[in-house]
Amino acid sequence: MALVAGIAGLAAVLVFMVVYYRFLGLIADIALIVYGILLWGLFNAIPVTLTLPGVAGLILTIGVACDANVVIFERIKEEVRRGKTVRSAVNSGYALGFKTILDANILTILTAAVLLWLATSQPKGFAFTLILGVAVSMFTAVAFTRALLGVMSMSAFFNRPVFMGVSRGDIETPPATAARRRGAR
Repeated sequence: MALVAGIAGLAAVLVFMVVYYRFLGLIADIALIVYGILLWGLFNAIPVTLTLPGVAGLILTIGVACDANVVIFERIKEEVRRGKTVRSAVNSGYALGFKTILDANILTILTAAVLLWLATSQPKGFAFTLILGVAVSMFTAVAFTRALLGVMSMSAFFNRPVFMGVSRGDIETPPATAARRRGAR
């Protein structure tokens, strides 16, 4: 039942990300699916026996993986609102969001490592799956999602603010551009 609940939760997250973040949500969904495949492959390679606390750790890491995308996407949207191009916003968004994600993930891994070291039996499974999940989440958020957005931001089709969830009215006009427009009238 716990695995079914985890799959239902993942499906709900996937739908929410597309509804709220639009095209970026689709990118996040692809990244979460890649994350799930990589994590499942890592679990099979080690091999990991999933107990109920381990499944709880797995479900929690889905949230951690989604959170990393949310932090980055919000930074990208902020940069687009400031008038940057999508490609520039992707680069700036990752530069600004990476520190936050790194700090949060390091603290989560340290906390889980302490739990793994001091706990007995069942909580160790939770801590172990949490450590693996956070590490894979960091990889997919930084390597996969960034590469995918970088490649897509080169296309003219993708290089529109609406794909970032920003309407034209939300974009700030740079002062120099606004002055040129007033002078042209």
